[in-house]
Amino acid sequence: MRDRVELSFKGGQYGFERGVPDGQWCDVWVYEDLEMPTGRLHAPAGMPQDEVINVPAVYEDFRPGAYEQTARLADMDANHVEAAVNFPNTFPASADRASPSARTRTSRWRASVSTTTG
Repeated sequence: MRDRVELSFKGGQYGFERGVPDGQWCDVWVYEDLEMPTGRLHAPAGMPQDEVINVPAVYEDFRPGAYEQTARLADMDANHVEAAVNFPNTFPASADRASPSARTRTSRWRASVSTTTG
């Protein structure tokens, strides 16, 4: 979901507010009642070092290899990578720390993975 947001840092905690009229455009991940803004730090590959900062981002800010399968495979070929395993670092892994309903769904997901793989 794309929205205008404003990031904040108060009391050692990062936060954000959606629907800010003069905020920056941002792609926001929504998983049940957990919302997470996409930031430029999520996929900085190929960016000049001075642009790697914590600001809201939309997918067009990233290399296509960060979100398109064909471009990702081309990037892997260019880097001589034959295979890669990508683990979710935001959803659903952190959802179990955020909401009771997400905890239940995440527990069921983990249980189904363990019964099919082990």
